[in-house]
Amino acid sequence: MKRLTSIFVLAAAACGPQVPANTTSGGFDGGQSIASLRAAPPAAKTSVKVGPGIVTAVKALSKTNAGGFYMQDAAGGPQSGVWVYHGKVSTFDLPKVGDVVGVIGAYDVYKGQTELDGNSVTVLVLDSGHALPPAFAISDATQVAMSSSAQDAVLGQRITVTGDLSVLSLMPDELKYVGTMATYYDGVKLANNILLYTFYFGLANQCGLTATSKIKSVSGVYDVYTPYAAAGAPPATSVRTIMPTDCTDIQAQ
Repeated sequence: MKRLTSIFVLAAAACGPQVPANTTSGGFDGGQSIASLRAAPPAAKTSVKVGPGIVTAVKALSKTNAGGFYMQDAAGGPQSGVWVYHGKVSTFDLPKVGDVVGVIGAYDVYKGQTELDGNSVTVLVLDSGHALPPAFAISDATQVAMSSSAQDAVLGQRITVTGDLSVLSLMPDELKYVGTMATYYDGVKLANNILLYTFYFGLANQCGLTATSKIKSVSGVYDVYTPYAAAGAPPATSVRTIMPTDCTDIQAQ
């Protein structure tokens, strides 16, 4: 944890939004926090009950991406986020950002990221419209693209990065998907090799990002992204990305 605190500064954790006590309803009588799950993980495929937590980002199932959502402990803090994988045979509907949910599912780790396996998950929406948890402020933007124990500790939760974040490419190779009919790009590349995952709501167009855009800060869920690999192609290389919730998470200079 010493290295973690040298890179990341927790922003306003003590003042973060709290989940109301009356949200444990609808058949969910409370579970463990995400932070406690990640601090003392069980064996893979063990059934766990987690929450209540706040939904921070949603990925709809598409040709290029597995569906699912991120949830985080309301108070934030280290290791407070988790990916809930929807899975192609999952029966639950994706919740909305700001929903308070309880999740029962199988614990697993995929490409270094803690997840709850969607093939055996129950998701209960307990409340909605809540503010998102406080984000970790990253003091060194060059660290975002790297893979290390410090970065692993904040995977799945909201972060904020400041500095020189000018747009380098609207068509980065790291986020390229070559389909049978067209080539798609799932995000935008910024200075310091920071990748914004934006495909799921066309953020580059909605927020008016161009090849000359100057950005001073970006917030969003810190994610592991694995580009789609066509049948017979070499396995794609996973990269670290930031998933903004909407245009307010991208602040221009």
